[in-house]
Amino acid sequence: MGKHGKAGLVEAASSGTLFLDEIGELPMTMQSRLLRVLQDWEVLRVGATTPKKVDVRVIAATNKELEKEVAHGAFRSDLYYRLKVAVLNIPPLRKRRADILPLAQGFLTYYGRKYRKCARFSEEVEQILQNYSWPGNVRELENLVQGLLVTCKQGIIDARDLSGIRPVAPGQGDPVAGRGMPSIEGRSLKSIMKEVENALIEAGLKRYGSIGELSRHFQMDRSTIFRKVKELEAAKKR
Repeated sequence: MGKHGKAGLVEAASSGTLFLDEIGELPMTMQSRLLRVLQDWEVLRVGATTPKKVDVRVIAATNKELEKEVAHGAFRSDLYYRLKVAVLNIPPLRKRRADILPLAQGFLTYYGRKYRKCARFSEEVEQILQNYSWPGNVRELENLVQGLLVTCKQGIIDARDLSGIRPVAPGQGDPVAGRGMPSIEGRSLKSIMKEVENALIEAGLKRYGSIGELSRHFQMDRSTIFRKVKELEAAKKR
């Protein structure tokens, strides 16, 4: 290393984008250093005496609720508000079921090119992937597909190739299953049917992940589903 040090990651990303993954795990000492960079847009190389200006776009990601981390004293509030410019909340994969199969197919194509192998999912595997809870989110899905492709020998990935991934048992993934009949005492048929409809819509949204997918599976116009979802949300707020 020369007397002026070498460029660090922030300086190397100047005029570009710096992605900071798992920002919630950053130690307090590193939080202080990052805050100084974001305040002054300057970095000081090890061994140097003069700071250098940087022009960098910062994107940070975390699976923690930083507001709670700030309240518990585990994350600096000033750094949190520096980072909180445009916030995107990405739901876990189990709440975006419409994304599961496109992502799985995308990973299958990507790793197929990488390993020069051709394979496809059986219909049963697609159903299993669609109904699995994915506690490890997209990383778990990607790693699973990569492993399936590497070990696949027949060109078709079927249920026997899966390990640790099984369909959701009846009544586990479906909020309607196992509820039994709604209470009918002193109620009109209209109110009973509305309760059943709302339960089905909630279950459908959790399973399929979007109004578009729900309307396709229910074979209803998207605007009708959208209106019913809004009515359900309004009823919950009362």
